[in-house]
Amino acid sequence: ITGTPPLMALVFSNTAFLLMNMISSPFLEAVVSTQSTGAEYLVQPQEALALIPSQLSNEQAAPIVCAGVTVFGALRNSGAKPGDIVAIQGLGGLGHIAIQYSLKMGFKTVVLGRGTSKKEEALRLGAHLFIDWEERKTDPGVQTLKEWGGANVILSTSPPKALAGTPDILAVNGTIVTVSGSHEHIPLSPLELLVKRGKVMTCISGSSIDWEDALKFTVLTGVSTQIKTYPLEKAEEAYREMLKGDNFGRIVLVPSQK
Repeated sequence: ITGTPPLMALVFSNTAFLLMNMISSPFLEAVVSTQSTGAEYLVQPQEALALIPSQLSNEQAAPIVCAGVTVFGALRNSGAKPGDIVAIQGLGGLGHIAIQYSLKMGFKTVVLGRGTSKKEEALRLGAHLFIDWEERKTDPGVQTLKEWGGANVILSTSPPKALAGTPDILAVNGTIVTVSGSHEHIPLSPLELLVKRGKVMTCISGSSIDWEDALKFTVLTGVSTQIKTYPLEKAEEAYREMLKGDNFGRIVLVPSQK
C-alpha cells in the first residue's frame, strides 16, 4: 500500500457514496457491513487488500477501485474480442473510464450519450462514434452503427430505463451489460432480444484480485481518471456537488495529512 496516510478516499457515484480504504473486505460482506464510512483508518484482513502501483497517486487510484474495476470487469467478462464494436452508454464517472478501457482492449468504441454536451469530451477520449441516445430516431450515428453491423457489446453505466431501445443497435449474438445497482426493472422485451439472439448480463465490481488487475491495467495502458478533490473536512460540500450530477469524472475526498 502506498501513500501517507494509506489510501483513504471517499468516492462518490451519482447515486451513492462508497468508502474505498485500501480496498474492502471479502467483497459483499465488507461493502454491506464494514463500519468505516468517513473514517481515516480501517483495520482489514490482509486478503482483502490490493497493492496500489507506485505510479498512481492515492487520489488517482481511488476511482479505479470503484468505478474503474466495475467497468473493467464488465468489459473483460463481456465476451468482446479485439476488433469488436463496444458501445458505452453514459459518460460520467464510470463512462469516461470505460471508454478508455474499451479502446485499450482493442474495441471499436461508440458512446451513447444523453444530449450532446459531452460529445466533444467523448471524441477527445478517442471514441470512434458518438450518438445522442435521446435523439436516436434522427441521429445519423445510429444508421452508421447499423451499417457497421451493430454493437457486439453494449455496456450501460446508466440507470436501467436508459436501456430502452438498445436491442435495435445490437449486433446478432450481441450482449447488453448493465452495471447498475438499481432495483428498477430493465425495459426490454424477450422479442427485442430474440430477433438478435441477444442476451443481457450484469457484472459486480469484483474481488481484491480484480482491483489489482484493474490498477495494473490502468498503469500499463496509461488510462487516466478525471477527478475533483475535496478535503475530508468538506465532505458535505462535496456530497452536494455530487448530487448536482454535473461532474464528468469522480469526486474524491482526501484525508488530512498528519
